[in-house]
Formats: sequence, C-alpha cells, structure tokens
Amino acid sequence: MAYLKGIPVFTDFLDLKEQTKYFEFISDKNMPPIDTMLNGGIFFLDKEADFFERKMAGFFPKNFSCDISFPIIIIEVKPLNNKFSDSLNHRDFLGALMNLGIERHLLGDILIKDNTAYIFAVKRMGEFICEGLTKIKHTSVSARLCDKYYFDYTPSYKEEKGSVASRRLDGIIAFAFNMSRNDASLFISSGKVFVNSVEITSKSHTLKYGDIVSVRGKGRFIFDEITNMTKKGRYYIKIRKYT
Repeated sequence: MAYLKGIPVFTDFLDLKEQTKYFEFISDKNMPPIDTMLNGGIFFLDKEADFFERKMAGFFPKNFSCDISFPIIIIEVKPLNNKFSDSLNHRDFLGALMNLGIERHLLGDILIKDNTAYIFAVKRMGEFICEGLTKIKHTSVSARLCDKYYFDYTPSYKEEKGSVASRRLDGIIAFAFNMSRNDASLFISSGKVFVNSVEITSKSHTLKYGDIVSVRGKGRFIFDEITNMTKKGRYYIKIRKYT
C-alpha cells in the first residue's frame, strides 16, 4: 500500500516474534522500493535508549517529504489517592486493560514509575482507554493523554559484573539470570531469546557491545562491555538489567 498508493502505512504493535518476521520481510530482495522503520512510541538518537520491547512498523514511500508521525499515544494512569492505593505492577495494569476487551496488539509497552503507568497504545484507542479505565484492583485511577513530544522517562537498571568463559549467548544469559548454561540453552532453543528484537536460536551467538537481550519469562538486559580478562582467559563483563 505504501508503494502503490504513495502513503504512509502502519501496523499495530508487534511482539518480538513478529519483529523477527518483520526483519526477514524487509531483507527480502523482492520487497518494493520503500522506506521502513520500527518505533515503540518515542524516537531516540541513542540505540541504548531504545528500550521498547513492543514496536509498531511503519512503511513509507521513498523520499517521503512530510513529517513521519507514528499513530501512537501515551496514556498516564495513576491512583486518585496514593495514600489508599494498592501497590500496582505491570500485570495489574495490563489485566485491567484486557478486562476492557482491548486486544494485546493494540497496546505497546507499559512503563511504570512510582505506582503510575504510562501506557503506549494505538491512537484510535485513546478516548476509549481514558474513559473506560477507572479502577485497577481496588484502586480508583485517572487516565489522561500525555504529550509524547515532552514525555520524559528514564528506565531503571541494575548493573551487574562478573566473569564468563566467552561472549557466547548461553554463557552470558546463564550469568545474567543465575542459571546453568544448559538451562540457558533450553531458553534459546525453545525460541524465547531475542537480541535486538530478533529471535536467536544459536547458543553460540556472540554478543556485541550495546546488544539488548530479551529472555521471555526472565527479563531483559544490555550487554555493556568486557572490562578485563583473567589470567585463565575468562572475560570480566558488565551488564545492565532492566528493573
């Protein structure tokens, strides 16, 4: 549609498996001559800051001259009274949205800070969510649209350092989540590991500086650097785990 009609076209939000298919699709030599990109809701100049897991794909005619604006909104949801609020987590906010009948592909990431959630969603769902989301668990909440051009959010990390035998994916996942390499290999072979949004099924895959690794059911981390080597040839590494 972007190629034939000369207009921007957007998907709904893609999960990591779907983003892997996206990368396969755009590398096809038979793909029409168009421009394309992924975005989770905010543009970043720094790769490390692109912490979104769920992203929307946009397709644009070549040399499209208009400003590119993804149809993504940010909704702030917070308790009406913090003093009497439950302690709310990601599962609570997502469950409340599911109870409204909203399908997951219409929602992006849900970022939480100080018991307040910032929900990324397709633009057409904004009014419905703001009007319908009034209670989470036993807590009454308010929901309002945020201006994404002034949205400021810094993800929190836990820095961890340690030694590994190599930069192989299985060994670094084992270190990051305190598991055996065999268990890490099972996560990889079962399609639960993604590096920079691409599914990786090879346990010997070598990580590079700045790679973002997602392990379903465990979490995500950034592979920061190799700080040193031991006399026995092991690597001292540093990672940052999203908290």
